[in-house]
Amino acid sequence: MFGRTRLSRMCALLPAATLLVLACPALAQPGPDGDGAGEPSPAYGAPHDAEAAAETTDPIVVAPRRSGQPRFEAPASVERVDGRRGREMGARTAPEMLEESTGVAVQATNRGAGAPILRGLIGPSNLLVVDGLRYHQSTWRTGPNQYLATLDPSTFGAIEVVLGPASVTYGSGAMGGVLAVVPLQLPKGDGYGAQASLRLSSADLATEAWGQASYRKGALGVTLGGGYRRFGELRTGGGETAPISDFGQVGYTLRLGYDLGKRTELRVSWLGSRIDDAGRADQIDKADMRWYDNADDMGWIELRHRGTGMLDSVRVAASMHRSDETVDRLRCKVSDITAERASCIEAGRAMHDDESVAPSGPLQRQNQNQDTVLTLGGLLQASLKPLAGARRDDLLLDVGGELWSDGVGVSTARERRTDKDDWTWADASRGNFSEGSRWTELGAFARAEYKLTKIGGGTLWLDAGGRFAHFRAHAGDVPGLGDIDYVASGAVGSGALRLLMPTWMAYASFAQGFRAPNLQETTTLGDTGSTFEVPNADLGPERSNSVELGARTRLARLELHGALWYSQLTDAIDSREVPASEFGDFGIDAGAIGSKPVRQRINAAGATLFGAQLAGTLRLGALSPWARLAWMQGDVEQDDGSTVPYRRIPALSGAAGLRWEQGDLRIEAFTRFAATQDRLHPSDESDLRICADPDAPGKTYKDGGASCPGTPGWADVGLRAGYRFSRNLRLDAVARNLLDQNYRVHGSGFDAPGIGGSLAVSGRF
Repeated sequence: MFGRTRLSRMCALLPAATLLVLACPALAQPGPDGDGAGEPSPAYGAPHDAEAAAETTDPIVVAPRRSGQPRFEAPASVERVDGRRGREMGARTAPEMLEESTGVAVQATNRGAGAPILRGLIGPSNLLVVDGLRYHQSTWRTGPNQYLATLDPSTFGAIEVVLGPASVTYGSGAMGGVLAVVPLQLPKGDGYGAQASLRLSSADLATEAWGQASYRKGALGVTLGGGYRRFGELRTGGGETAPISDFGQVGYTLRLGYDLGKRTELRVSWLGSRIDDAGRADQIDKADMRWYDNADDMGWIELRHRGTGMLDSVRVAASMHRSDETVDRLRCKVSDITAERASCIEAGRAMHDDESVAPSGPLQRQNQNQDTVLTLGGLLQASLKPLAGARRDDLLLDVGGELWSDGVGVSTARERRTDKDDWTWADASRGNFSEGSRWTELGAFARAEYKLTKIGGGTLWLDAGGRFAHFRAHAGDVPGLGDIDYVASGAVGSGALRLLMPTWMAYASFAQGFRAPNLQETTTLGDTGSTFEVPNADLGPERSNSVELGARTRLARLELHGALWYSQLTDAIDSREVPASEFGDFGIDAGAIGSKPVRQRINAAGATLFGAQLAGTLRLGALSPWARLAWMQGDVEQDDGSTVPYRRIPALSGAAGLRWEQGDLRIEAFTRFAATQDRLHPSDESDLRICADPDAPGKTYKDGGASCPGTPGWADVGLRAGYRFSRNLRLDAVARNLLDQNYRVHGSGFDAPGIGGSLAVSGRF
């Protein structure tokens, strides 16, 4: 059920009513050109503030097959959010850009984080790539993590999301889907241009400034961009303040392109981000707080060749991604957290800001971990059109190979306590990982699209593909296990039938997913947030078989996409609670754990996930109602044959709005909403982010022997507006949570922003 307020119920009915209107065929007439196609979208990777075509056109997307394809033709659910739409939404971080995307739920443990949930899967089960190159690293935490947020929106042009397994095209990890970040576009014509923006937000007293510039002279093109953001502590619904929720971010990018002639171009790109002092307070009622600092840099060099005959295009690329993460954890010793929370936070913040000060108040312990990881790799991809003459476009082949290797350079841990050693640092023998640990993936793939036949005024296409992948990892001197070496190989396939008609299309697809266990799951020993994890050298790969049925329309006034999907996971990577009798096997000091559950990653017998989604936009002159709706459910099979709900499955959720645009003025009313989620995995019931007992701070309902009610339903109502004063100057404003509702996105570690607004002014030069 939805939230109990009358407004929540009304907002929950809005998308259903909107989609009912959208389905009315009398309102959907073919476009003036006869095929309903909108105006062409801009070249992909356009600058952040480029005047892109409206969201209701048919953009070219690159993520489904790593080369350009009209989204209308893709046999998959594909979401795309470019810089223009992100600016209109008031999105300030990469995760915020996805908040209204169909079938994408965004969980955030802390404000400097954001973990998309795709087809019920989260963390390393969803692959993150930049310009088609792997950004993902094998040390990323399983479950919710912050790594999408390390990409600054001012440094890229758009985000595309492919929902469903894409392991044939992208390899290990692409089980729930792929998050593809598209870089800023290089300029095409000679000359220069620049743009800049300043935004102020009230709910967290945030300041944002960013700028981009481009220049081309003959064969040389340059694009650069960067941004600065400073977020204050967040005011949540009802007027509460989320503690230690302030943080800062800086991002930057530089791209160079040089035309070598004969349809060949050399490109060099660099993208980086710094997130400082991102506080995490979901464990504050256990007198436990922490701060994250993330520094990421990714550089890549590539050659692109556009052919004219059988060889349509070739891309050769090599990349480097270096990440440096520091976690500063501070804990207090209190007898009454309610009375001593403020003094604990004050003492912890003072120590985090200046390590040289003496510990004060109830502060008792400080732990610091640092991990530095370097990923090197490369990609070779070619697109072929082997048929000749009039049938040249009837067959498209994509073939390629890639190699990625992660190496842990630095992994340290140190601790100091007030009850021993006079508050001096003591270095641990090992950090989160064994230094020198390495994880390597090698893969080769091929996929084909073939026009089978013409049917009426359309065509029937067959898509098929396969990949072979090989993985190996090494970690030395893992506590309780010694040296760990594991090797895994696997083959996956995919296939689809799609019927393309002038104003609609339908598809049926089958795709397999594959994910090898990463270094975090197999070798980590220590506190990872809500649990204390122990390693498992016997953890094996997980796989999935998924089917999807979907259809799209693209009429002059109506765009609609609906899909049903089903996934069967085998050897699903789940977790079990480790009994105290096994602590000695890993050298665990029970005093270092506290009350947190000790868990170990295991391969469960299997899991089932399924769901449905529907999205539509209707154009009635200047007025455009739109709606997004998604539902999913999952279960995990236990060793004894019983089943439990899958972890962190979002409830029925979506967004809807009514947009009016005339000339230079745009006004939009919108709502985001979710139903109550009370189907919980056993580990969810031990998670303070989901099942904290408000009457027993620091305890879950389970701790008190009660049943957890889950996450209540909610609805957030807001307004957006924009006005263009001239070609070079515009104003954008957003007001959200107008009724100041207090709510939390399922699985998140803090309540959502309360009533507030943002104002942005943007200029072009």
